[in-house]
Amino acid sequence: MKRILPENQERFFGGEEAAKKYAAASERMGFKYISFLEYIEKLKPEGTILEIGAGSGIAAVKIVRKFRDVSVICVEKFDEMISAGKKFYPEEVEAGKIKFVKGDASDLSKLKEAGKFDFIYSAYSFHFWLKPVTAICGIVEMLNEKGVFFIHDLRRINLICGIPGKAGFIDSMRSSYTLKEAEEILHGIPGIIYKINKDFPVMLSVKISKKRVSCPGK
Repeated sequence: MKRILPENQERFFGGEEAAKKYAAASERMGFKYISFLEYIEKLKPEGTILEIGAGSGIAAVKIVRKFRDVSVICVEKFDEMISAGKKFYPEEVEAGKIKFVKGDASDLSKLKEAGKFDFIYSAYSFHFWLKPVTAICGIVEMLNEKGVFFIHDLRRINLICGIPGKAGFIDSMRSSYTLKEAEEILHGIPGIIYKINKDFPVMLSVKISKKRVSCPGK
């Protein structure tokens, strides 16, 4: 089955009720973050890290609860999702463990003053990016020389995509990338090193870093 472009995102995130429903559904589907957190643990984040496409902040909250020395700047496009996150996780927001910033994956200009990051991640938003190459290039620019950008998302599986209906999970699966499609996106981006993994049961993950060039004779 060919990839189906994501529908108007306002349908899921743009209204207050839709944002609340999505945030609540994310809480119920906590299993999606098991393998994600396993990867995060291996990468050993420290200090302030950055999330792109944070939604209501569930991934960030799971990280700061597991890694006490970490705080997360959560970049989110929709005001309604930011409001939902502040209502769902007031303790983490008030403690400064998570901070919401309005922004889009393809335009991170508001974060220029934040400087560079050792670790940036995206959880389940990659398939929503309308310009993934532009987004990845901009995000990599915000990495320190030895920094890591980590993507975790659904992986499109035809058997599941063929299930009738328009449930949120199925719609997201239909809009997600196969391993081959993700490879095609990343292969054309200069100046990066990446590794794509096929994750159980229906996910993929990508670890991206800057390509470091050694001077002759060193």
